[in-house]
Amino acid sequence: MRSPAADVIDQQWSYSVRAARQDSYDVNYRRDLLSLKDPTLADALRPGASVLVVTTPSVDRLYGDRLRAYLAAHASQNSFTHMVLPCSEADKSFEKVLSICHKASDAGLARQSQVVCVGGGVLLDIAGLAATLFRRGVPHIRVPTTLIGMIDAAIGVKNAVNYNQSKSLLGTFTPPEACFIDPSFLATLPRRHLQCGLAELIKIAVMCSSELFQKFEARADQLLLGATGIDIDLSSDLIQLGAYWTLKELELNLFERRELFEEQSYARKLDFGHTFSPMVETSSGHSILHGEAVAIDMAICAELAYRMQILNKSARTRILDALLAVDLPIHLEGLEAGELHASLESVVRHRDGNLNLPLPSDIGSAVFVKDLRDVSATLLREALETLGCYAARRDHELDRPQLMHATR
Repeated sequence: MRSPAADVIDQQWSYSVRAARQDSYDVNYRRDLLSLKDPTLADALRPGASVLVVTTPSVDRLYGDRLRAYLAAHASQNSFTHMVLPCSEADKSFEKVLSICHKASDAGLARQSQVVCVGGGVLLDIAGLAATLFRRGVPHIRVPTTLIGMIDAAIGVKNAVNYNQSKSLLGTFTPPEACFIDPSFLATLPRRHLQCGLAELIKIAVMCSSELFQKFEARADQLLLGATGIDIDLSSDLIQLGAYWTLKELELNLFERRELFEEQSYARKLDFGHTFSPMVETSSGHSILHGEAVAIDMAICAELAYRMQILNKSARTRILDALLAVDLPIHLEGLEAGELHASLESVVRHRDGNLNLPLPSDIGSAVFVKDLRDVSATLLREALETLGCYAARRDHELDRPQLMHATR
């Protein structure tokens, strides 16, 4: 293309900009990351850079002193500003993002400064989005402290907040500079949040790896230790395999570019459990946690796949029993089939015109239902009724009360 002549006024002129976006980042598994003997986290900090460390009240209460002592010992050449941000799925808002941006501005963060995010998936979403927006993007590092973060929320490139009563409507695709998975944080994680992480693990196994599913089945009744904590020795390879398969799937189309999707259809295996779950979460007023909503969604999808003759009865039963084995809900009292069906219109818009409902065809493999007309309200109503009966029967067989949090 010729350059415009200085003495000629062109009536038409254009320039086609072509730039390839190439990004890479490391996801590292390290036990006892905050040990004063381990420089791994400090090595990821840029020498002399200003650093904003963002965490939550619970993480600060449990690990704040250790984190500050670690940074003081290993990164004395950096200047640190610490921010404790109360946040939950119910208030995962743009206002929270702006509060981090205000703190970053007050701290004088420059383009090559860093934001270190230490917390669960909600905190990582908010802080990651703030880092993406501040000065058009400053580098950020993720340290997930929940199981759901370690195998899902923290290791990808998405950052988002809720808006206009829609889950994760505002967000970006921005990879971290690094992500550090330390299972030691799980020792203090409440049982219910561990269960939510195990829901995501089951999701990955059902879609991608029969080996992972079998390993989980064999250990499900031994993983959870009590009110808090998970058996690290039993779960270590499960966490690593879960992260591996998540990253392997994400890497196929990390930024969800339309032209890279098969048949331009936005079909993603990792959307299993994430079609009906946003409606389940919001309609429950967030009394149902994300992982619990994902579990209910997966149960619905397993039952749909069975009724549509995509999945055999044995595999469907294994999926439902895997969820119940770690006390995850498969049914929500009062959930209406009509509401579920109506919510699919928003799903179709988000997936650019196709439903792309991922359904298991076996343990470790999947198919996609593309047409909304294939999933009727009647089919959903039958699935919900069956799941309610199945959950009640299994509770009776195991002589335990029905899960109280599986009610609206």
